[in-house]
Amino acid sequence: MRPRAFAAAALSLCVVGCGDDPVPAAALGASEVHDYEGELAVDIRASASIELHLGDAGALDVRIALAGLETKALFDPSAALSAKGRRQLFPEAGSELFTAAFALPASPSGACGAEPVTLALALLRREPNHRFGGSLTAYCGDKAAGVPARILRLSGDLEPH
Repeated sequence: MRPRAFAAAALSLCVVGCGDDPVPAAALGASEVHDYEGELAVDIRASASIELHLGDAGALDVRIALAGLETKALFDPSAALSAKGRRQLFPEAGSELFTAAFALPASPSGACGAEPVTLALALLRREPNHRFGGSLTAYCGDKAAGVPARILRLSGDLEPH
């Protein structure tokens, strides 16, 4: 008797909740946020002052200043980083991804030798929080591809403006 009752209950739920109508996506990024700014922890011991300036059609301007970071001579951590990037919305997951790449000169005493260094930034934020997580990854060469020379983990809150 119980299996029939369970099956009837499951069928009634499906009749009420199942259908072919599309489910509306959340209105991610619908608020009037134009910038995010603040400090993120870098591998727990260092910090990064980050500015994300949102533009039209997913355009993004990124500025990063690192403090207290040991880069093992891959790049100069005291140099301010600035680049154009992209903001990609994922409304089905209620999240957005911020990406940018920074081209840096070679540091002969570092792990990349005479090759330039490319830093790739990837930050993820989920609605409704202002908590960001991601990485700043160093690659040897002029592309953010291949085996990373170093991965720096980023985490913390950025204030919307």
